[in-house]
Amino acid sequence: MPMSLQTQQMKRSSGRPSEGKSDDSKAKILFQARTAFAQLGYVATTYRELQARTGYTSATLYHYFPSKIELYAAVLDDVTHVMYDKWILPGVENCITLFDYVDAFFSTVKDMHEAEGSLTLFVLGTRVDAQRHAEVAALHSPNSKLRYALIERIADSGIRDGVLTIKNRAVFIDTFDAITAGLIIETADPVRYANALVGFRALLQATLIQPHNS
Repeated sequence: MPMSLQTQQMKRSSGRPSEGKSDDSKAKILFQARTAFAQLGYVATTYRELQARTGYTSATLYHYFPSKIELYAAVLDDVTHVMYDKWILPGVENCITLFDYVDAFFSTVKDMHEAEGSLTLFVLGTRVDAQRHAEVAALHSPNSKLRYALIERIADSGIRDGVLTIKNRAVFIDTFDAITAGLIIETADPVRYANALVGFRALLQATLIQPHNS
């Protein structure tokens, strides 16, 4: 028996996108979820909220991401990929010295925030969510590993240049990690960010605080 027009319309509106639109649909969900998580946090971001933001039915959302933690994991992977593959790694690609890396890293993060602010806002949000929710904390490692690997690369450039000793390598890595995490918070304020970068660079060069002459 031929399928009725009503049945055809029901199938088309079932919430599952056609194969040709699959990638676009998934990308739209990931982007809107990234923005929602950044603005609202993990708990307050619901599939009902994402329905309103994407215009998709709950069936479509659950088709791609059966649970919120799976969606969060996918957003984290997507954000990590965009941050490092599109922005940070190309931004430091031609660096040689430790200070080349420092300048390029912060310049790139600033440009990234100006172009795609939801990236840095999401990363800042994950730090809070990871402290509050064990399931989110378990997902936080991929970004941390890439970040740590880059900081190790920066430290090793300083050792090659003779401006950093092997003995102080671990101290530099932990200090750089902690300070840069704080500096990223200031990306929304260009003046404070620029001043903080100048100060951090001066600290590395040991010129910010002059020794007291008795």
